[in-house]
Amino acid sequence: MDSLLDALQEGRLFELPENDKFHALQFLAHIIEAIPSVPNGTDVEGLVLAREKNTVSALGKSFACPHARVPYDEDLICSIGWSPEGIEYGASDHLPVYIIIMYLVPDNQRNHYLKEISILAKVLQSSNNLAPIHNASDLNTVR
Repeated sequence: MDSLLDALQEGRLFELPENDKFHALQFLAHIIEAIPSVPNGTDVEGLVLAREKNTVSALGKSFACPHARVPYDEDLICSIGWSPEGIEYGASDHLPVYIIIMYLVPDNQRNHYLKEISILAKVLQSSNNLAPIHNASDLNTVR
């Protein structure tokens, strides 16, 4: 969960400006593209949107984890978006998504990414009370 904690500590948790899946993904991709360690010209938005056309990245229980894989070695990076109203995301449990955690996955971090997502999925599976996220009124509550 290192990159998720890093994102929280480095201020990469944002209230999403719109309750639209496309715009939310676009917003979070642009945040990642602006990180200085991400090489210029890395099309996070294009990679994520292309992947979302083929597979829905919703984990269930109001969380989604879209990602973009890139062919270089660097740190695993993520940005986090919170939608106060929830976003119709096409999740298999039919719940709106309130938290989107977008990852940039370099070649050398694939195993780290899979481990982090696996831990997150286990936590969500064992959690029965997501009311605090559904009822959150500000970013501090989400954090």
